[in-house]
Amino acid sequence: MKIRKIVLMSLLIAILFTFSDWIFHYFVSYLYIDEYAEPQFLLNIFNNPLFWYSIGKFLGTVILGSLVLFSASKKKLGIYLQSVILTLIVVIPLQIRYITVYNYSFMWHVYVILLHMILLYLSSILIMSIFRKRRT
Repeated sequence: MKIRKIVLMSLLIAILFTFSDWIFHYFVSYLYIDEYAEPQFLLNIFNNPLFWYSIGKFLGTVILGSLVLFSASKKKLGIYLQSVILTLIVVIPLQIRYITVYNYSFMWHVYVILLHMILLYLSSILIMSIFRKRRT
């Protein structure tokens, strides 16, 4: 698979994942993000923790997603296995950071890790399926 196609898939997965996650964090009050460790100079641009949380998640998903999809394409793994690997490699470090840095409740972390795993898994299956259909 070409690098350009991998990066495009990763971008689309990250957009879908970040947007769907933003919807949950915005509309479900229990999951709302009220603290995020954004650099101080960025607060002059936009002072909203959920916004910077989404930007960080998007960038992390694109970078890690591109690396995972590139590696998976070399091994000729199926869509479902690629989605599982992508989900675990993106979500686990993300959650470790939230657990160690932020003061959210235990149940918040449980709900968020489940939410992230489900949303990223479904986003990656959807985008990879679309790309596979276009190829044939």
